[in-house]
Amino acid sequence: MAKVVVHRGSPEAVINVAHQMQEAGLQAEVIDKPNFVVLLVAFGTYKSRVVVPEEEAQAAREFLERWDQEASGRVQSMSQALGRQALWSSLCALLAGAFFVLTVEEQLGLTLIFLLPVVWIAAFILISVLSAVWKRSPPPQA
Repeated sequence: MAKVVVHRGSPEAVINVAHQMQEAGLQAEVIDKPNFVVLLVAFGTYKSRVVVPEEEAQAAREFLERWDQEASGRVQSMSQALGRQALWSSLCALLAGAFFVLTVEEQLGLTLIFLLPVVWIAAFILISVLSAVWKRSPPPQA
């Protein structure tokens, strides 16, 4: 029985893809299972493959297309949320930098500028946590 490659990706991703395909009733399997040394030498560029029997190739491609279309909405909304978090974090860091320069003694203010990456990371984490809590909280009852 001939096998056809239907997907290539990182070793972790193809395991998930093959599992999802198997749950959908396809006979998918991962044919490249590199060891730790190979992954280390490849610096994250190693691509594993998912194969299916030749007679299931078209069904597998259709499954992957549907899966990709279903995921695209989630990926787009997550990337928009990430962009907003990065924007707000940058604004917080900009305001902190202006505060350091304008209100603190000149020498100390310039030294505190080096804390801006820490401020950005802290703001990013805080905004991420707040947005997750906000999404989970129920709307107010009228």
